[in-house]
Amino acid sequence: MIVRKIRPTFDSQYRLLPCGCGGEAEYIEFDSGFWAAACTVCKRRGRSYRVRHTAQVNWNQGGERYG
Repeated sequence: MIVRKIRPTFDSQYRLLPCGCGGEAEYIEFDSGFWAAACTVCKRRGRSYRVRHTAQVNWNQGGERYG
């Protein structure tokens, strides 16, 4: 279950690159304590990780995505 969604500001250390579709990305925190990044437009989502920074790196490097 999703606990909260966070849209980082452009100058944040947690900034996310735009999705390939051009949409803005946001963080999703799950009740399990895991984090993922997802596009607010096409809903593509990166892998889930226990650490938010790892989810950020996965997303910004264009890592594995699930639709």
